Amino acid sequence: MRRKKPAQVRCSNCQSRRRSVHRAEFCKKCYYWHRKALKMKRGRETWEMSGAERVLQEYAWRERNLNAPDVDPLAIMKLVYAVAAECRSEIGFPIHSLLNHQTAEARRCIYTLFLAILENTPCCTPRLGMLRPPRKGQYWDGWAEWHRECTYARYGLSR
Repeated sequence: MRRKKPAQVRCSNCQSRRRSVHRAEFCKKCYYWHRKALKMKRGRETWEMSGAERVLQEYAWRERNLNAPDVDPLAIMKLVYAVAAECRSEIGFPIHSLLNHQTAEARRCIYTLFLAILENTPCCTPRLGMLRPPRKGQYWDGWAEWHRECTYARYGLSR
């Protein structure tokens, strides 16, 4: 029988309380992407961020909001937009103003709910939070936003 590590030990990337530490002080989700990032780093010496490093940042961002005493309404909005884009749906009203009037406990509950939906959606790469609301007929996701930001930064283009 395999023994689990104590619950007070947290992942060195995401500081998760939900997942036990797997190897090299990383949880199971972060360990895979950490190894992938190390392999990609060996081959190149540029300032660009790899997709694996972006996934590690996303996991850390999710857990940071989960461990905080109050969840930022903008963080909830990113998750709601990501779930809506995954369902190919559209949100036609500003949800940020609705979330500002909720209690801290209600915001945490909403964040936990949408995070569970997003994390349990089958995919090969984790879904990223989105700042832009999804539109019907356009498949725009967090990866497209990240790629666009990287392109603008690389070539010095203005938005």
